[in-house]
Amino acid sequence: MTITIDVSPQGIQLAVTQGPFDKALDELIKAGYEAPISLYNNSQLRIQQGKDSSVSRSGNWVREDAIYVPNKGNFLTKSSLISASPKEATEACRREGEFYLTPEQLGLALQGSIQFPSKFIDIPTKRFNSEELTIFAFGNGDAETAQTYGDFLKEAGIKVMPVYLANKVYVNEQKSPFARKIWFGNLDSSSVLDGDCGDLRDDSSWVRGVLHSTGEASA
Repeated sequence: MTITIDVSPQGIQLAVTQGPFDKALDELIKAGYEAPISLYNNSQLRIQQGKDSSVSRSGNWVREDAIYVPNKGNFLTKSSLISASPKEATEACRREGEFYLTPEQLGLALQGSIQFPSKFIDIPTKRFNSEELTIFAFGNGDAETAQTYGDFLKEAGIKVMPVYLANKVYVNEQKSPFARKIWFGNLDSSSVLDGDCGDLRDDSSWVRGVLHSTGEASA
């Protein structure tokens, strides 16, 4: 795998690498990057670099996880247990299973989380400032900042952002809560928030990282 310098806005450097999640993440972290990138930083860099930039035209795994709790609900969290245990999570996918959570892990994952939808939805980009999910994901709690990304998508011709999640019947059949990594789709896929993907073993998937430094990172 090779780290590619994606964009270099003033004060930061963005890099991307391709491969199974655990190996790609390890490569970025060893090179000094904060990885994976958060939805907030990812969306802000898309705005800064424009709709035709590489960061807008290719999707990637992000910091956030989707947490599925059978018969109780779904949650979006920034307290990523998958990122904290990438080898274990990716190996679970290699066994074609889920990354199941213990009660203690679930408690940690739900800290600072919000409710995730219970079914597939489309969020109008003109309403990013009034939807809890988009304010949490793209605004870090600030509605105006979230709408900035919504306006960026509208200008790119995207009227709604799809949100995908695991099948409800499947979730409720599971023995324990489980986590799946969020995939942040490119603009060609309407910037989808995909919590139903979760195949961390895929060696064609992208992971991005951010370096807040004036020095150069390893390439």
